[in-house]
Amino acid sequence: IGTISLAVFCVLSILLFNPWAAASILAILVCMTIQLAGFLGWAGIKFNPVSAVTLITAVGIGVEFTAHVVMAFLTSLGSRDQRMAQAVDRVFVPVIHGALSTLLGIIMLAFSEFEFVVKYFFVVMTALIVIGLINGLVLLPVLLSLMGPPTEISPLPSKKDAYGRRMEKRKL
Repeated sequence: IGTISLAVFCVLSILLFNPWAAASILAILVCMTIQLAGFLGWAGIKFNPVSAVTLITAVGIGVEFTAHVVMAFLTSLGSRDQRMAQAVDRVFVPVIHGALSTLLGIIMLAFSEFEFVVKYFFVVMTALIVIGLINGLVLLPVLLSLMGPPTEISPLPSKKDAYGRRMEKRKL
């Protein structure tokens, strides 16, 4: 997990230009991976090469649930709480749609004749989607509102007339 974490951190830092945001995403991804590994044990799914690849893939799929929230947080104005409210408001539905489309992509595995496919792919991927949604839309917003990175944008200055009064656009 260390090598994967380092690679994800480097790539996210480059893409977001913000190591703090990348670290926030990475913290959630590590939590998701640990939770999914715990689910594997709880569900009686033995650790083998297939489940190991699924755990590695979980890191990539987990980015889907976290990167949008962090990017919306970085590009919102106000206090951390205001920015988090704006970010969740902006990306909640698209993240849910992404989860549903991923679920639709794997739903056919539930009807496989092979118990191995159902157990090691459908059940694990469905758990990953649920864990990803909970972490991306509940845990990550709390983390960002407590110790999220500063905003990456600033409001435009208002235009003022010669007397220092704010000018408003007039409708013609």
